[in-house]
Amino acid sequence: MTFSPIKMDGKEYRIRVVYDSMYLSFELQEGDNAGKMLNWETYRDMKGTEYSHQMDVEPDPFFPEDFDAFFHAVSAPVASHRVELPYGQDTISYDAQIHSGRMKDGGKLAGKRRWHGLSILFVPIRPQRYPE
Repeated sequence: MTFSPIKMDGKEYRIRVVYDSMYLSFELQEGDNAGKMLNWETYRDMKGTEYSHQMDVEPDPFFPEDFDAFFHAVSAPVASHRVELPYGQDTISYDAQIHSGRMKDGGKLAGKRRWHGLSILFVPIRPQRYPE
């Protein structure tokens, strides 16, 4: 695990990203005019690129309340969240939708409930890059 504060809706959460669980994906978005032409060439009507993040997070033992607050916020019935997440050697900020999440109860240790492996997928609500 790596300690990695995640910023969401202007708040920084001290939670751990499970080592080797973060994925940065991209999807090229095409418009209505994309498809096969009469000469059988493929025409791409490029609208933009969307970057999404998927990761598993766990509580930092020193800040279990941050994990509880993050779970409460990420599971809120809102249209989107503003997130700041790793991108290259820096970060990228975007408005993201979250559709679901899941984690496993690890029982109690020293009187505190332990949760493991909260899987989250942040999907942008619009492309972050547009054709030049």
